[in-house]
Amino acid sequence: MTSFSYATVLKSHGVSPRLAAVFLSAVPIGMLALTMVLTVERWTGSLAAAGTVSALFSLGNACGLGFQGALMGRLGSRIVIGIAGGACAASIAAFVMIGNAGGPVSLIAALALIAGVSIPAVTSAVRAVLPELLDGEDDKTASYALLSVLFQAAVTIGPLIVSACLIFATPDTAGVIAAVVIAAACLLFVRQQPPARPHVKRDEVSSKKPKWPSGLVTVLGTTSAIGVVSGVFIVALPAITTRADAPALSGLLFAFLAIGEVVGAFVYGARTWPWPRREQLGVFLIGATVVFSLAVLASLWPYSLVPAMFLCGMAIAPISIILSTLLDDVVEPGELARAYSLMVAVSLVATAAASALTGALASIASSPMLLLFIVPAAISFSYAWSRWRRDTLLSGAKSPASSSADVLQNELPNASFESGRQDM
Repeated sequence: MTSFSYATVLKSHGVSPRLAAVFLSAVPIGMLALTMVLTVERWTGSLAAAGTVSALFSLGNACGLGFQGALMGRLGSRIVIGIAGGACAASIAAFVMIGNAGGPVSLIAALALIAGVSIPAVTSAVRAVLPELLDGEDDKTASYALLSVLFQAAVTIGPLIVSACLIFATPDTAGVIAAVVIAAACLLFVRQQPPARPHVKRDEVSSKKPKWPSGLVTVLGTTSAIGVVSGVFIVALPAITTRADAPALSGLLFAFLAIGEVVGAFVYGARTWPWPRREQLGVFLIGATVVFSLAVLASLWPYSLVPAMFLCGMAIAPISIILSTLLDDVVEPGELARAYSLMVAVSLVATAAASALTGALASIASSPMLLLFIVPAAISFSYAWSRWRRDTLLSGAKSPASSSADVLQNELPNASFESGRQDM
């Protein structure tokens, strides 16, 4: 991949507006959970109620992603995104109005759940259409890296907008801004015409893949480890900085983690890697295990976690991109939106579960730094999982021709007993 791949991607017809829609749609994702905590606590005076409402929003988001991904394969992404975006913007507006009017917490919570379910899955829709807008494998990989960079940057900007609203206005203002930005993102997306060429199947054999291909199960299992990393950091980093009498440091750590992810994604997508994708996955998982192990050591001196978090972000970003790219190998083009939405939903559920587990362990651990040991352990487990199931992943072609050859090599010998193979 040359240094001009990003420029080629951005100049390709229909790509830039869709990537802009991804950026706009991701900004509210970084705003809404925090906004709901701040607004509900302000309206009710109860932090417990605020936490419950925020949790319902996050739960709804995880469920809604999978639901929207499935609908896109049947109704088309423009219809689904248009309806979801309208419902989300309306529910957020109602959330703000009813909360300010002193409405019941149960109704506020219900609106938060609806807003979460209807957060438009613009990123999933764009991820599914990118292979149809681009031809070269290098350009496709570069586009996935750009997708990751834009999403992460937007999610990082979201809390900054909320902070600005707290300084110059009220947290309610952040909710209104989020609703407007969501509507704008969806409008930009639905105005884009679908690709002129239809979905192209790789070959007749691959079209017989089951709804839950073995390769997709492998990708989802590895993705769950990424969610575990996020969930542990959410609890462990504030605990470590609070123990060190530097609670404000936690915000800086998360900022450097996000910056590292942006830089890591950009660097990964800017060059050509000589190994097949499934081999890249193993190499980067090993590297991430080493980096996260060093981060555990760095936690002995909390301020040294600042550069450590930057390196952690750089280590995890290529893994996320590789997993996204592997979807092209393990599912049919028409199933990409569903598969990508499912991948994100699995990561969110793993994050929530890891946060709950880490919070429970924090009360019994002698030192909060011990909580960080979960991270390299999870990545090591995901490496073992991906290596054990490596034959379920195609090698990841460097060109369309070699991709077809990989499919034939992996599928044709197994065609006679495909129907009897277990996918889990």
